[in-house]
Amino acid sequence: FVSLLNELRVGRASPATCAKLQATVARGLRAVNGIKPTELFARNVDVDAVNKRKLQELPGAETPLMAQDEGDENKIKDCAYPKELILKVDAQVMLLKNIDVKAKLINGSRGRVVAIQQKGGTIDSIKCEFAHAGEWNVKRDDATVEQAGKVLASRSQFPLRLAWAVTIHKAQGQTLDLLEVDLRGCREFGQAYVAVSRATAMKKLRVLNFDPSVVRAHPRAVEYVDRL
Repeated sequence: FVSLLNELRVGRASPATCAKLQATVARGLRAVNGIKPTELFARNVDVDAVNKRKLQELPGAETPLMAQDEGDENKIKDCAYPKELILKVDAQVMLLKNIDVKAKLINGSRGRVVAIQQKGGTIDSIKCEFAHAGEWNVKRDDATVEQAGKVLASRSQFPLRLAWAVTIHKAQGQTLDLLEVDLRGCREFGQAYVAVSRATAMKKLRVLNFDPSVVRAHPRAVEYVDRL
């Protein structure tokens, strides 16, 4: 798997690598503790459609959770924490920060909502059951944008997002233990590599719509690697 990723990283997918990725289409990935594989897409429209449909299929009312923003709105708009988070019990979610590395509660940990808990009339925490870390009460967290030691903007939000589907861009920096990647629409340099390398192992990965043309690396990056 590491050798395969190294080929994708420099935009050179051998026939053997292409065959391995194409063969994963026939693979069936089973849910772990009721948590299904997360689907990665290149386009927001595909992600939004999957998450909206899955959320609507769950019984019960939706609970909208708005972020509390302060400071320069333009500085915080690209924050990993969502401006609006809409949840239901049994919604599949992803943790967006490291809470307890030893307990395997890390950025990218996947789970499901067990309860939306209130205290004093306001929502205090989201009880989640994570695939490899059990139950945990996730509380609001503050994300900040700083410059020269000065806080320019901040966002207070529960560090979660719906995780039936995620964009490849938003998945950067995360490790997903069960992953289905749809490479349709991949056009950016390194996008296919980022998508596939989110998986922890080849056997936990399924790749759809693979074509050798989506494996691309920036020429300057390849030149640098070749010099090394």
